Amino acid sequence: MIEPSPSPLPRYAPFLLAAFAFGALAYACRGGLPGVPVADDYLFLAHQSRAGFDWLGTHGSDWYWRPLSRQLYFGALGARMVEQPLLAAGVHVALLAVTFAALWSFARRMLGAAGAVVLASAPLLMEPARVLVAWPSAVQHLLPLAAVSCALAAAASSRAALAWLAMLAAVGGHENALLVLPVIALLLWRARGAARWSDAIAPVAIAAAWGAGRLASYSHGAGVPPISGAPGPAELLAAARYSLAAFASLEDLALLPAAAVLAGYTLVAALVLLGPRTVAPGAARAALVALAVWALATAPLAIFLPEWNSWRNTLGSLALAYVLATLAAAGGMRVALLVVAVRAAALVAAPAPSPLPGSIAPPTETHISYARLTRMQRTLTGARAALAGTAARTEPLRVRHWNLPRLTEFGFAGPRALQVWSRDPAAAFAKYGEEDGMLDTAATVLAFDPDRAPFAVALTPAAQCRLFAATRAVAEGAAAGDSALALVLEAQSPPATRLTSVVLLNRVALNLQLGRITRADSLHALSRETAWVEQWLRDEVRVALALRDTARVKAALAEAVVRLPDDEGARRAARAFGVPVAERR
Repeated sequence: MIEPSPSPLPRYAPFLLAAFAFGALAYACRGGLPGVPVADDYLFLAHQSRAGFDWLGTHGSDWYWRPLSRQLYFGALGARMVEQPLLAAGVHVALLAVTFAALWSFARRMLGAAGAVVLASAPLLMEPARVLVAWPSAVQHLLPLAAVSCALAAAASSRAALAWLAMLAAVGGHENALLVLPVIALLLWRARGAARWSDAIAPVAIAAAWGAGRLASYSHGAGVPPISGAPGPAELLAAARYSLAAFASLEDLALLPAAAVLAGYTLVAALVLLGPRTVAPGAARAALVALAVWALATAPLAIFLPEWNSWRNTLGSLALAYVLATLAAAGGMRVALLVVAVRAAALVAAPAPSPLPGSIAPPTETHISYARLTRMQRTLTGARAALAGTAARTEPLRVRHWNLPRLTEFGFAGPRALQVWSRDPAAAFAKYGEEDGMLDTAATVLAFDPDRAPFAVALTPAAQCRLFAATRAVAEGAAAGDSALALVLEAQSPPATRLTSVVLLNRVALNLQLGRITRADSLHALSRETAWVEQWLRDEVRVALALRDTARVKAALAEAVVRLPDDEGARRAARAFGVPVAERR
């Protein structure tokens, strides 16, 4: 529809573009753990190990029937992805390569060389692609993307059988692909120059086959997520805004990079509007169809707000990419290359995840950005490494977690991650602490300190027993408790930061209670490297008060006001000692 003349691009152009786009994506994925199973992956892997294939079930999940992206994918890779995570990541990269090649072929026919440059690279040059590569369960969105791209390419070249076969695979991966069935029929009609009955029957047959399978899946445990009600206009607009921001890779960018990216898109729009344009009459109609597909794919996601996950909207992003490619094609190759440059810059500017899980939890429970995905993957990798050198103490296996990084428990899928790792379907995963948890001295205990490496350490049985004995000794008296706590760390190897901090902090409190101020001060100094900042600063004030060191008290309160700006108790104490306290905004 645009630029029907032969392209001036050399034959190696798509390979050069693919290398550039994959390189940008690889750089954006730096610091991640591509392919490491986490969360839903263990629902499917645990079910696979227990029940094998059940084509009409949900394969361990509560919702949806997606036989190709669950049963086939996880059945083919199986538990090998746990030992060889790059296997899953390699499959996902291959699916992205198929997507690139298919979109290049499709866009060359529909949009010409300039449009092909933008459309083929678009799925690679967006921030959500990081999750699509890194998370095995994201195949539920990536497989339909690749299959729909193949169907578009086949339909544009009038290969109907291949197009409908690809659409059958897409629908088997994710139900959203049903939206594209009419588009494939229209493309085949245009490619042939006339409509055929098969173009009307095939999409109906595919939709009917999916519907029959979906109905049958109800008797195999499939369900529909609870929905509070239809989203209103505000939610629909918010979903559209989130979708546009994700497609432009603006979700996680800092202010200055985001402004630079927006300026780049503004320049693209100006060049298209002010420059000479060659647009065939059908181009605008095709872009409107793409916008309709985007709206229909994005609207259902409004029910998940504020738990927005941009990687869910891959088909909507593909539709937006077609619109963007149409505009770029109208502006010519220079505009197309500028679009690719802007998108690549936005992608590589996305922040890399932290090398440690960290104590700060994400803002919502189920939002899975690339950073949060990596945080969960690191937590599970650390837990598995800590367990690897520990002999199982119970049968079935019981593991308790102590100070698990907030909102990473979702990554373990309950006890299923442990069940897959240990090949023990009865393995249990529970919290450590309180009276009942500490009584279970036969369980393996994983102590976490997400801000330090190694952040997961298995406690020795002797250390567990001594810690439990120390809690009872504290109840008998401060002196007995301090003596018992002094023996705990001797029984732990390798050192566990969480255990060390708890022991030292409690010994500081007990020695202050006993009036042993000098010993409390020395223990407090040792605890600085392991204790969490809030407790350490409180103890610093308490120790300084016991020593009657007013200057030290003021210094501790001044530090507390800066490092704990939301601690009203620290702010009140600072004012009481005449320490300047800035007003909160």
